[in-house]
Amino acid sequence: MSGLVSTAMEGDVAVVRLTGEQDLSLSHDLTDTLGRLIESSRDVVVDLGGTTFVDSSILRSLVEGARWADDASVGYVVYLPETEGTFAVRRVVELTGLEDAIPIVDNRAMALEVVRER
Repeated sequence: MSGLVSTAMEGDVAVVRLTGEQDLSLSHDLTDTLGRLIESSRDVVVDLGGTTFVDSSILRSLVEGARWADDASVGYVVYLPETEGTFAVRRVVELTGLEDAIPIVDNRAMALEVVRER
């Protein structure tokens, strides 16, 4: 299954939803979307709940987004639930130590709450 990047607003928070397999072919889309939202001072939740695979280019985009959000004093959280479908993604996150570099939560409501508290 090829991946998709979509954006929806939930109140005042932009939710960037990644679905399917995410790789280099979509990393520019993700980076551009995050940059545009953060530049417009939107708090961002990146929803990886429907993602089955990520490569290093996607991880790089997520880290860049966190750095930009920090520089802009904008809320930024990654939502990654503990489900069978996201097992491979969670494993990559654990192996790379990504959770030490950016805020990652496994509860969607909590992600929205955390990002609004920023």
